[in-house]
Amino acid sequence: MYLDKNDPYTFKSQYLQNARLTGSKDSNLSGNDLNNILLGNEGNNSIDGKLGEDVVQFSGSSKEYTITKDANLITIEDSKSRDGKDTLVSIEILRFKDKDILVKDIK
Repeated sequence: MYLDKNDPYTFKSQYLQNARLTGSKDSNLSGNDLNNILLGNEGNNSIDGKLGEDVVQFSGSSKEYTITKDANLITIEDSKSRDGKDTLVSIEILRFKDKDILVKDIK
């Protein structure tokens, strides 16, 4: 989702704001300079929001996930096997069905 001036096919990606991974394979997803809403899939994903105020959205309620913070790296694992285990970088908000959690408030 980010512009790489060496790859002309990435030109439109600088304007995208929302992206969702589909399927069940482990995948990577990167945002851009905008405020993105990013959704992983059933696999174990690496999601980098890049710049902007970025949200990663999950399919269940917050109590169904284990959240671990280590410096600037967040790891989230779904106990119901819907969203896999995701590693997050440069994400500001975790969005669950029951509430949003600000990453800065995670201890």
